[in-house]
Amino acid sequence: MFYNTTITKEEENIMNEIKLTRGQIHMVNFGEVDEMSGNLQRGKRPAIIISNAVACRFSPVISVVPRSTQKLKKALPTHYYVEMDGENNLRKDSVALTEQIITVNRFQIERQTGKLSNKDMFEIDKCLGVSMGLSFAI
Repeated sequence: MFYNTTITKEEENIMNEIKLTRGQIHMVNFGEVDEMSGNLQRGKRPAIIISNAVACRFSPVISVVPRSTQKLKKALPTHYYVEMDGENNLRKDSVALTEQIITVNRFQIERQTGKLSNKDMFEIDKCLGVSMGLSFAI
């Protein structure tokens, strides 16, 4: 499913109200679940903002990493397990799925639910490096 790129005034107002920073956890609307979804994340779910500061401030699109609370069959080097704590405000331990980097329209990003620590973001950066085949991550 593709999103209509025409945004309403209400969506534009929401975009301008939400101040994004790297490492924040937000609810994101990834679109409807359909027969083509497969293992891709769909529906409304929490995701981690991974865009840099410039993109977070000016870009109409933002890169995110979805999270899952499901017990995964296989641990991958692109998965980072995030334990709930007072800083991130998670209700359950979860896994960041860095192999599923998704770029979304800013208006798909909803309320902030938490923020990851610098340590957690450092570990996610390493997983992102593995996911993207960057040699420093190996």
